[in-house]
Amino acid sequence: MYLYEYRPTKGYEILTWVDDDAYEALDRLNGKPLGKKWKPVRVRRVRATKREGCKPSDAPFMFMAGILVFRRSAVDALRDMLDAFGELLPLEDEGGVELLLYNPRALEALDHERTQGSRDKQGRVYLPNNHVFIPSVVEGVDLFRQAKKRRGVIYLSDRFVERWKQAKLKGLDFILAWDSDLPPEAQPNVWTSKPIKL
Repeated sequence: MYLYEYRPTKGYEILTWVDDDAYEALDRLNGKPLGKKWKPVRVRRVRATKREGCKPSDAPFMFMAGILVFRRSAVDALRDMLDAFGELLPLEDEGGVELLLYNPRALEALDHERTQGSRDKQGRVYLPNNHVFIPSVVEGVDLFRQAKKRRGVIYLSDRFVERWKQAKLKGLDFILAWDSDLPPEAQPNVWTSKPIKL
């Protein structure tokens, strides 16, 4: 079993929030269902740099950890997984593009004893480098957020990545975060690893 983190593909559009209210709403996402309590926040599509391209992405990258946004093309290709493991919430794009924020359910999935990374005062990992997950918690789960008060990292299964590839979706690169066949000391470091080839 493999789990991945995601990064933006260079040259594709990026999103940013328009005001402080939008930032606060996004920052509070923690995997708890919001349903009718959610009010769409305003976002804007931008370029990473003036030199870089700004191609349309099936998952425009938000400059904020733990936020995953999809265009309708990605939702249509991944709908069964998205519905099974979280909820889609509307965003208000200034350019009128239909964008949906994904709020995956939160799981306490990290093995805090064996994962390497920065720790809080209680000794729990809050910024993992080399992940070790609890297999019984992540088995059969295609998308989840690490349980935190705010915006835990979102992890994607190998099944999700394969479906992304089959649907020829664009705009995200995937970094291997965990290989269940490797011992803890051999797990990849997400900060130094290169994206996998699709």
